[in-house]
Amino acid sequence: MISCLPRSNARAKRRLPQRKRPPAGKNASVFAKADLPRDWAETQNSLGVALRELGGQLQGEQGLKTLRESVDLLREVVSYQPDDDASRYPLALALGALGFRLILDRQFAEAQTRCEEAQRLANAIGDGIQKTDRDNLIFIQGNLADALLFRGIRFLKPTLR
Repeated sequence: MISCLPRSNARAKRRLPQRKRPPAGKNASVFAKADLPRDWAETQNSLGVALRELGGQLQGEQGLKTLRESVDLLREVVSYQPDDDASRYPLALALGALGFRLILDRQFAEAQTRCEEAQRLANAIGDGIQKTDRDNLIFIQGNLADALLFRGIRFLKPTLR
């Protein structure tokens, strides 16, 4: 199982609502977010991380589409748990990966937007995650610099006639 919750984040895990037992007679395989919020958040996080990894391996538009799906899933988790570093961390990584792929695809304006959003998340993440995990977020600054550099170069190039 893919886990995106850093091992050192026991404090953040405790803040999640306690698991509830399903009501009698309810199909045990189908639950809404309200029924099992902690399980829902963990499942969405795991799915978002898996999609980020898959999107990084796929080529072209399919890779971009999969990375965007990852970001959308992880945004939903963060909107549900906005102050949880364990939720913000995988979203920041997914946004950074999407920004990097957009740079490679020469979509510099969107790359800049995604990297800036990732950087805001990285800045908001406190001591709730391991130092090595915080260090992993440094690549976002490099991606943002690249997006700004290449976007600027594109606008500064004289047009050939």
